Amino acid sequence: IAAPAVCTQLDDLAKRLSQRLPPRFRPSEAVVQLSSVLFEEEGFRGNSDDYYDTRNSLLDHVLASKKGIPISLSVLFAAVCARVGVHLDMIGMPGHFLLALKPSDAESRIFVDPFHGGRLLSLEHCERIVASYGISWDENLVSPVPFSHVWMRMVRNILKCCEYVNDRAQARSIRQLVSAGGGSQHHHHQQRANQHQHGRAQAEPTFGPLLYPSDLEMEESVLESPLLQQMLQSLLRMQQTQP
Repeated sequence: IAAPAVCTQLDDLAKRLSQRLPPRFRPSEAVVQLSSVLFEEEGFRGNSDDYYDTRNSLLDHVLASKKGIPISLSVLFAAVCARVGVHLDMIGMPGHFLLALKPSDAESRIFVDPFHGGRLLSLEHCERIVASYGISWDENLVSPVPFSHVWMRMVRNILKCCEYVNDRAQARSIRQLVSAGGGSQHHHHQQRANQHQHGRAQAEPTFGPLLYPSDLEMEESVLESPLLQQMLQSLLRMQQTQP
């Protein structure tokens, strides 16, 4: 597990970003400048050619290959921004994963698509993405999701990859973790919509000192998978940058 190296690389990218920013800057400036660093200069991109490679979900491999999937590139992008004091919202839409600037009086809400070169999106763009999956629009679909959801969604992505390449042993272990972690992504979105409709505050588990899986009831052997250990370490490095 290359967690220390991941941390160092994220710190180095943040240092480059910081050097491009004035002493007082808007969050949107940091987003634009980081997009330039990652996608124009460093050549990071979405791995459309080999989308089901499990390494697309592991941050050290993403940093080495400069290729990833929407959620892992979002984790990378958000982790670097957080190191210069810009904390982005994680937006787990159906079928796609984005980031968003936190709403403020000074700037309108802007969404960021790291999988497509850091493209900046409006709410209307998000509506079109959701519609392309045949899902009815609800603004709760672009409400921020907690790290627990990010982690579990990454676990599900690895499960899909293992099933795709017929790695039954790995898939069996990860399936136990998914089962212990709750329902489907659709259920999660429906639960958020229901909470909003009935005026209830969203109450979801957050990462503790040992990260989210410590809150799950499962056999300890499930977390012995090198893939899962690696992802835990990657996301732990991101968590440590948060306020």
